[in-house]
Amino acid sequence: MKRRFLPALIVAGFAIFASGAAMADASWPALFRKAAESAGPVGIAAYDFSVETQSEEPSVLKGRFDGTRPKGDRVTISKAEGGRERDPKKVDERMEETFDGDIWCDSLLTRADGPVVETGASPLGRIFAFTPKPDDDADGTERKMYKQLKATAVIDEKTGAVKSFSAILPQPYKPAIIAKIEKLEIGIVCDVASNGRTYISRMTTQIAGSAVGRSFKATSVQSISNLKVGG
Repeated sequence: MKRRFLPALIVAGFAIFASGAAMADASWPALFRKAAESAGPVGIAAYDFSVETQSEEPSVLKGRFDGTRPKGDRVTISKAEGGRERDPKKVDERMEETFDGDIWCDSLLTRADGPVVETGASPLGRIFAFTPKPDDDADGTERKMYKQLKATAVIDEKTGAVKSFSAILPQPYKPAIIAKIEKLEIGIVCDVASNGRTYISRMTTQIAGSAVGRSFKATSVQSISNLKVGG
């Protein structure tokens, strides 16, 4: 999915690091590489989505994505309240541009940029740390910010399935003289789909900072339900 910068980052779409699969790197730890190599097209997904944002302009967005439908007619908006954009038709058009149906947690691993380091274990599996790579169409500002991010993924040792993912901005970042990001934290929970692949069932994003002399702070919770995967 394509993304844009600052507050728009938290409502643009799911899998913010997952657009465009890349090849697994031979230097990655074996378990991480195994999980990343499973990434790829597996059926066509259809699902309900919800995006609830708490900020100065709270908003609720609900709808359904159906990958079996023609491009341009894959998103149906059922609710669009609050926020700056309240016209369901315009929201639908924006979502058609940003949603590509890649909701798979293993795709997050293929965006690792540089070394991947195993840092320990949790009840859910082994923990791996890496720097995420931006989309190929990311602008210079986005690319600089991504280099500052620190990501971790938890992978089940037995199945090689990605169980969770997180990314944080460890220190404040100034993308421009008039803008500063004080906090950016992303947490992703992965559930198992009917095809055995894990998908992003819930993503929580917290962002705070300032731009053009005004401060902003927002928390967005994006979720997927009623997932169906075709052949």
